[in-house]
Amino acid sequence: MLWIIQNSKDTPAGTTVEWCEKHKVKYQILLLPQDLNLLPNKLNPNTDGVVFCGGGMNVDEVNAHPWLIDEKKLIAECIKNEVPILGLCLGGQLIAESLGARVSKHSQWEVGWHKIKLDFKNSTTKEITVFQWHGYSFDTPIGAQLFATNECCTHQGFTFKDHVIGMQFHPEATIEWVTDCANSEPQEYPTGQFVQSKEQILSQMTNQQPLQEWYFNLLNDFFKKQLSLFEALGGYEYVEKLVHRFYHLMDTLPEAVDIRKQHQPNLEEAIHKLTFFLTGWLGGPQLYFEKYGHPRLRARHLPFKIGKRERDQWLLCMFKALEDCEVPQHPANDMKKALTHLADHMINQEE
Repeated sequence: MLWIIQNSKDTPAGTTVEWCEKHKVKYQILLLPQDLNLLPNKLNPNTDGVVFCGGGMNVDEVNAHPWLIDEKKLIAECIKNEVPILGLCLGGQLIAESLGARVSKHSQWEVGWHKIKLDFKNSTTKEITVFQWHGYSFDTPIGAQLFATNECCTHQGFTFKDHVIGMQFHPEATIEWVTDCANSEPQEYPTGQFVQSKEQILSQMTNQQPLQEWYFNLLNDFFKKQLSLFEALGGYEYVEKLVHRFYHLMDTLPEAVDIRKQHQPNLEEAIHKLTFFLTGWLGGPQLYFEKYGHPRLRARHLPFKIGKRERDQWLLCMFKALEDCEVPQHPANDMKKALTHLADHMINQEE
């Protein structure tokens, strides 16, 4: 179960829900303070993680919003028990405060689409335009790693160990929510150097899709234990892309010449069958079984000489394909272990 803590009707969970539904991840949204009685004060074994959303209040406004006290207790409980937690804007500020960092009124508002520089684990994305709407900000907690920054706000995102992420921006922003924000009443609209106008915000909506893709990759990586490898990769289209890249490498790499010789000149059938097999093997639909029956991998490959050299060449192409297709770190590591075990099983020749 993934808990989503929503602090305000005006700041919804956004594309976090879309990600959950896409990957069939069970989730429950708690809208505070209405659902305060449902807020768990002790985490049970079925708690896979918690997403803390944004909101119009600030971390120090506990008198006006007393449920923040309970929310902070839950955050502390998650950190203590190493439950994966993700904080968005206010949620990131609450997590930062729980880790002992300062959260205070920022020198100026940051509103609209703004670029941030990224250094997030093994991601190749080094800069992205994100949606911002904040007047407070956090410092990076001691022991945490800063992974996002920009000119307006130095501390845009941090990770703590392997189970905590806090972000100042809104990667979960939907087109609808951004439109609502842009149409805020004039008396409620912030001003300042880094505040975009309604027209500027609405003219840059094309930034939402790449932001969503980046966010979904982050969720795939962070909440990986909830996903099959098939889902973590991105489904059938991604498996198909991976297999095409794998056979392209086999067809072109000099180091793969021996394993290539064991295939037909035309690789179309091999691409089709491996895509079907990997789809089921990774936890997706059993396409190969439905069309061809049980894979019987070792038996089907007995006519071919497969020794350690052929195994290593096959793994070379597959590992390189994983890198070229930018598979997120955790799914890639899990796949490499499983593929190595599979390749070892296929050896039928002694050196």
